[in-house]
Amino acid sequence: MQPAPGERIRPSATVILHRRVGAELEVFLVQRGLKTRFFPGYHAFPGGVVDGDETRVQAALRELQEETSVVAPPEALRQAATLLTPPFGPTRYDTTFFVCEMPAGQEARVEPGELLAGAWMTPREALRRWESDAWPIPPPTLSFLRALDAHRDPARVADEARALDGAPHHERFRIEIHPGVNVLPLRAPTLPPATTQNCYLFDGDPILVVDPGSPRREEWPALVHTLREMARDGREIQVALTHHHADHVGALPALREHFEVTVFAHRETMDKLPRRAVDVGIEEGHVFDLGAWGARPWRVRALHTPGHARGHVALRDERFGAIVAGDLVSGVSTILIDPDEGDMGQYLASLRRCADLKPSLVLPGHGPALPGGAFAQTLEHRAMREAKALAALSDAGRTLDELVPVVYDDTPQEAWPLARRSLESVLRHLAKQGRARRDGDAWALTGTSP
Repeated sequence: MQPAPGERIRPSATVILHRRVGAELEVFLVQRGLKTRFFPGYHAFPGGVVDGDETRVQAALRELQEETSVVAPPEALRQAATLLTPPFGPTRYDTTFFVCEMPAGQEARVEPGELLAGAWMTPREALRRWESDAWPIPPPTLSFLRALDAHRDPARVADEARALDGAPHHERFRIEIHPGVNVLPLRAPTLPPATTQNCYLFDGDPILVVDPGSPRREEWPALVHTLREMARDGREIQVALTHHHADHVGALPALREHFEVTVFAHRETMDKLPRRAVDVGIEEGHVFDLGAWGARPWRVRALHTPGHARGHVALRDERFGAIVAGDLVSGVSTILIDPDEGDMGQYLASLRRCADLKPSLVLPGHGPALPGGAFAQTLEHRAMREAKALAALSDAGRTLDELVPVVYDDTPQEAWPLARRSLESVLRHLAKQGRARRDGDAWALTGTSP
């Protein structure tokens, strides 16, 4: 996908540092700090953003030295692919990868600070940890590790990757964000600042497609291409919908046109969609049996999580505990609980339920993957907003238009129309608890008079 207006593109460089130990090829992987903006806690190749007037080669060499203490000359770098990250959020990284053989007489080491650790290992060992323990590895790193494991020739891997520059992202490699789980961000008419919706494709037997996304026809070829490649062996395709909103279900016609699919959704969602859009209505606890993952069964369990929508479900991958969150949380914004179709109390209860499950990873409907604590962090944010609403009501008798600038003083004014809707949901929740009351267009604390 090419950048859209308003998206920030940051050039960056990454170095695949490698060495031979006997017959084995090893690469040096660093673990990013937990406060890193991009893939916190993940194991990746050394690298970072380009500073000022640096060339990408200069940035690659600087980052290599800063992160591993290895000093290499420019001629040691061999350029591989240049990849623009998919549009999960408003900032994207235009990254050039280089391969570099470990210079003789030096030692790679990681100093405490921005990085947590660093280690040499074979690509096969890294892949084994990914597949058996869900060891966090960013998708481009994973793709290079697989190529290096297959060919054991860094120069060949670099040249073959570079030859694909310019091809559409979805034709170069799948974005495997969790073992066996691919994500395809599709541009969709969703609420800002999000611009895309995540379609997740579980590579099981059957294949499970979660939220086939955008109603925009120009986005459908990427989904059809990806699913056709996955289903070349004739596996059955099932589709699960987290809820009924158009940015999550819009590509259903494309799937119906090109594939034989069975569509599942909560019965409340089924009632919101056109007749025959959904084949099977499900309830809390429905299990999608995707066969086996190694020695363990691969089951994905539906959790009824109303609040954003009455029929909303989250999906828990029982292998490692990751949760596909739909619109419970977002990687780029705060989820709108619209007072006309949502319920703040139910939404908070759904967040608490998912937080209590202590997921290993959270896969939201919008934005990048989130750490397992995302539900708890969202609850903290909602509690902060609720406290501000109560404080703003202390003077009693304020309308929503008067309350929004006080309660959302940390939010850009262009977002205030949506904030107004969200605030009304907060106030209705407080009213149900007996802590606030409505009198005409004004809201007040219980026991005060507007």
